[in-house]
Amino acid sequence: MKIDLSLPAFSVTALCQVKLEAALPSGTPCEIYYARAPDGVERDVRVYVIGQASADAGDDVGVVLGFLCPEAHRDALMQDAHIELRRGTQVLASGRVILCAQRA
Repeated sequence: MKIDLSLPAFSVTALCQVKLEAALPSGTPCEIYYARAPDGVERDVRVYVIGQASADAGDDVGVVLGFLCPEAHRDALMQDAHIELRRGTQVLASGRVILCAQRA
């Protein structure tokens, strides 16, 4: 799946390395949780598996996150932050932010 990084969802971008706890098709909508997230922040993201259409439970993969509300995470999400990607109460993946980028 090609990712159009010019879309507003990618004005703040996070590249992450995660361990999957469930199968994950690229483009899956979910919620992001991390320690410094502001209260009441919009947590909805789309997760894009790098170089693959999907990945299986147990895989250790690189992902790019597209944010529904990128500005909410601009100053809070940092390199090396531990993240969890969830759908409801189900943890889909957990791992670390490798790099955060912001478009000027």
